[in-house]
Amino acid sequence: MRSPGYSGKTTMLRYDECVRSLMELDQREAALLKAMLQEAKNSIVRISEKFRSTITDDPASEFAGWGCVHSPFPRLCVELEGGFIYGNHRCELIVYACGKNRDALRPQFPWMLFAFALGRQLDDPNQIFAYPVIFKYFDPEGVPQPAPVNTGESWRSLDGVARNILDFLCSPSMRIELEPGMDKINRSRRRRGKPPLTDYHIIKWSTHSLPATTSGQGSKHRVRYDVRGHFATYTCGPLTGRRIWRPAHQRGLANDLFRPKGYQR
Repeated sequence: MRSPGYSGKTTMLRYDECVRSLMELDQREAALLKAMLQEAKNSIVRISEKFRSTITDDPASEFAGWGCVHSPFPRLCVELEGGFIYGNHRCELIVYACGKNRDALRPQFPWMLFAFALGRQLDDPNQIFAYPVIFKYFDPEGVPQPAPVNTGESWRSLDGVARNILDFLCSPSMRIELEPGMDKINRSRRRRGKPPLTDYHIIKWSTHSLPATTSGQGSKHRVRYDVRGHFATYTCGPLTGRRIWRPAHQRGLANDLFRPKGYQR
């Protein structure tokens, strides 16, 4: 699909531009994606460029079951600030439909998780692509079942990035808040005769949800040291299989002696 009014500059692809571009397509060609975007209008989350490596470096494996699937909103549009390169594409948005299955043709599956990746083609920035990266149903036992949609072998690792984003946004230390500056921006746009931009959410860390005490098991720390951010997976209990993002922190806080760690980048 062509991007209307693209100026040739490297600009961030936003929700609003994707919606305008989709309006040019045949209704049958993009009916599902249009519906997903329209339903996600009030649940747009922008992820800062500084988290790019967090969500792209180690694509997640397939969800073990419905109990491991968590999304901050049933319909979600994620704007990736700066995007990331994948082949001949710059992926800049991922839109999700997550929750109760509304497909009347497959009523035997109570839940579903669909996701599209959207962005610009590097060799033709006027061209916006949209490609299905996750299409899964889940049976009454929560076991994932493939949907009859060919996501393509060359796009296989993108579904892992899409799952990383859900795990990242639903981590216990994450707060999702509306961007407070949009009212001012839209007042300025209206004065200049431009249409307003759709509100979006930003992410912040909540230090209150980080563990402050230990279980008392294992060896004690002799020094205070840094731990870089990483994904961790529950291996037992009711959350078995669920992944969360643990932000960078320090261990051994009771020790005055600090020993830096030299991580390889």
